[in-house]
Amino acid sequence: MIIHLRAGYLYKQSEKYLRAFQRDWRTHQFVESATEFYVPEKKFTQGVLLIHGFSASPDEFRALKQALQKEGIPYLSPRLTGFGLKTPLRLKDVEPEDWLNDAINAYRQLSAVCEEVDVVAHSMGSMIALLLTTAADIRKVLVTAPYLMPKKKHQKYVNILNMPVMYQIFRLFRPVVVKSLPEESGRRLVYHTVPVQAIAALWKLSGILIKSEFKIDSLNVFFGSKDSTIEEGAARHFLESKSLKPVCHYFRESGHNILEDKESEEVVKVIMGIIKR
Repeated sequence: MIIHLRAGYLYKQSEKYLRAFQRDWRTHQFVESATEFYVPEKKFTQGVLLIHGFSASPDEFRALKQALQKEGIPYLSPRLTGFGLKTPLRLKDVEPEDWLNDAINAYRQLSAVCEEVDVVAHSMGSMIALLLTTAADIRKVLVTAPYLMPKKKHQKYVNILNMPVMYQIFRLFRPVVVKSLPEESGRRLVYHTVPVQAIAALWKLSGILIKSEFKIDSLNVFFGSKDSTIEEGAARHFLESKSLKPVCHYFRESGHNILEDKESEEVVKVIMGIIKR
């Protein structure tokens, strides 16, 4: 008990010291501790930041990366905290600010070598892309199968996870969530089972998004008509409620993984056309 009390005291003393530094309220990181990247050469005209979705990895942008390479357009495709590792256990401690930090640091690196930066984001990455526009100068935002909020049927679980005591009890009886089955994924680098804490972080991120305001000059949204992961109407209503004017693109034969589905070639073709304008 004494050891724990002393540990608590030492943590508080450390926090008092850190008050002298500047904190970025958007990401909870200190401005002085942010990743920096400087290249004293002439900048590229344009670069693309790729932000992957929940439980997946940068691997889901394979086809788009090939197209960007063919056109000689530089891109940066960061692995978001907790994903793409040997096991999903790192997700037990993840917070939405971790993912925002990943995106901001990646943007800073890319903008150091590119005059303008576009963002292409998939699923959960769409939330991060929209929030990134509140802290960075983004030229164009393109989001595919945007997961912006929990489905209505999941709202009761959102309420449980927002109550600390109920959340702790819920974790005891349901420590993991099965997101999909291996046989459903084909060859995708994706976690099929994740800690419930990761779902809580996902929904916290949505809460941050809902409270934020955005100013985006060019927003393109890609929907797959067979997508059962998101509610298209709710996504469009949310974007319109934020005074955004998205240009929507629909693909009738595609599901949620629109960048890897039957119409992936056409999706990539349309994305490249927008980026090259």
